[in-house]
Amino acid sequence: MYRIIQELVNNAANHSKATEVDIMLRQDKNVITIYYHDNGIGMDLDEEIDISRHLGFHGIKERIRLLDGSFSCCSEVGEGLELSCQFPIKMAAGF
Repeated sequence: MYRIIQELVNNAANHSKATEVDIMLRQDKNVITIYYHDNGIGMDLDEEIDISRHLGFHGIKERIRLLDGSFSCCSEVGEGLELSCQFPIKMAAGF
């Protein structure tokens, strides 16, 4: 989850031209949620993502998948990016 947040902040600093970034972590019962929002240039989510230009976003999606997480994303050109990721908390046996 650290790497997901790191890549989101890196994207805001290097690509999205965002001047504000909000990040919130929340734990509810057996789920951890990351909420992210920036006021950057946004992107057209209906357009197929070119991995060569958006490798960071592809990496975020892959990390979410590897953690058995799910996500929703909202963005429009000129309107920033909003992302919400949910991850199940897996308890070790005996805890």
